Amino acid sequence: VQLNFLRTIANVPSCVAGTTLRVEFSQCSLEARAWLQALSLKLRILMKDDSTDGLLQHLNQDNFSSSWDNLLDNRLNRLGFSLSSSQNLSLGKISKAIKTKTYELDFNSTLSRARRVCSPIALGIPPPQVLPSYFFSLLSMNQSHVFTLARMNAFPSVELEGRFQKIPYSDRLCKCNSGEVETLAHIILFCNKWMTLREKWIFPLLIKENLPC
Repeated sequence: VQLNFLRTIANVPSCVAGTTLRVEFSQCSLEARAWLQALSLKLRILMKDDSTDGLLQHLNQDNFSSSWDNLLDNRLNRLGFSLSSSQNLSLGKISKAIKTKTYELDFNSTLSRARRVCSPIALGIPPPQVLPSYFFSLLSMNQSHVFTLARMNAFPSVELEGRFQKIPYSDRLCKCNSGEVETLAHIILFCNKWMTLREKWIFPLLIKENLPC
């Protein structure tokens, strides 16, 4: 459900992996959210700020071993926490620390699986720390769609098509008869077929950033 929603918003083809979309839109996985909910519930049961009637003081007196409790305890240990070491912390502080660590581990795990052809990482673009600004600044749906495809390295090109059809790289030539491989950079910056559109849309951006046209 989460990935279908992100894919619908981004309007990108299936070659863009779900992990790439989660990194691009700074979204943690549903698994991480589920762990946070479960750990939060366990902590709320065991710890109550400014109260002596929490269950934490009775935990060591309970000999019952629950597989679910063991699973949550193992998860806490993996995050670098334990109930015994957390007794001196408030519920708010321990919850915030667990949330931060969970998001950090989930992001690193997602990022390691997002290094595919159709991703900004393949173009050397570092992952955003917050929701990308272009998601709000490009008001035109067509502009937003084209920009997103380009950023995801999923813009239709002979170079990309040839990669999935296993066409030799040297044979992925542009139809402009320049003898150049039709890459994303060639389409945006050099191809004669798109000179008029380039002068209208690309050159103003290059000039604004003091880049050569």
